[in-house]
Amino acid sequence: MKVILIGVFLFGLMGAPFAWQIAICQIHEHDYGINTKWTLLSGCMIEVGDGVFVPEERYRGMAE
Repeated sequence: MKVILIGVFLFGLMGAPFAWQIAICQIHEHDYGINTKWTLLSGCMIEVGDGVFVPEERYRGMAE
């Protein structure tokens, strides 16, 4: 039983940074008013066109 509890604790501890990054990406979606997605390799991505996503740090705004 202790091994299972330790495993669940470690799994939650390792998953917390990912959950935090996903939550921050969703906050950016609300702030920018456009679609975002989070991927493991690229991080937070912002949709700039139909299905075209760019990394959040390269996003400079939309031309109107």
